Amino acid sequence: MDKATRSIEIHKGFPDDFRKKAAELYDQAFGQKFSRAIACQAKRIDIFADGISPQFSISAWKNDNLVGLTGFQLKEGSFTGNISWELFKKHLNFLAAIKAALFLSLFERKRLEGILQMDGIVVHPEYRGHGIGTKLLEDLKIHAQSLGYQAITLDVINTNPRAKSLYERMGFKTTKKESYPWLKPLLGFGSSETMVLKLK
Repeated sequence: MDKATRSIEIHKGFPDDFRKKAAELYDQAFGQKFSRAIACQAKRIDIFADGISPQFSISAWKNDNLVGLTGFQLKEGSFTGNISWELFKKHLNFLAAIKAALFLSLFERKRLEGILQMDGIVVHPEYRGHGIGTKLLEDLKIHAQSLGYQAITLDVINTNPRAKSLYERMGFKTTKKESYPWLKPLLGFGSSETMVLKLK
């Protein structure tokens, strides 16, 4: 373990007063994708902060600073499950709210029985490349096993090869590939893969 990760602590969830920090971190990883639906970064972060559920996450900390997190979906709820039409109406004008709702509906996935759906992973730029993503995924795996889940699944887009490499190192296998080049001008990517990690 190198110096950057020696003092990293991993916890289930995060305090409610860190919602804004978590939203800012989440936007660093996914803001470019969601900017096609919500161009204003400040509004995206406000929507994320209002809509995320800390209890459905695992977080990484260094010196009381939030430096990484991964969200997930259980039958009881999900990390981003409260990002809704009501939030869009609260933070955006009517037409912008419709655009955001239609765009995000493209990423909805049906929950599968016995399978934990991962809902994004992000590490602060200053701490990337030091194994924090691996630590988060290892803890997520332990958490899923403790809850009796049989597998973890996620979707990775073709413009994020670094994330795919991490998932492959952790034992995830591609089970489905989808290509939609006609949506690339709207989404910013033309294909995605569903990856699954089977749990013992």
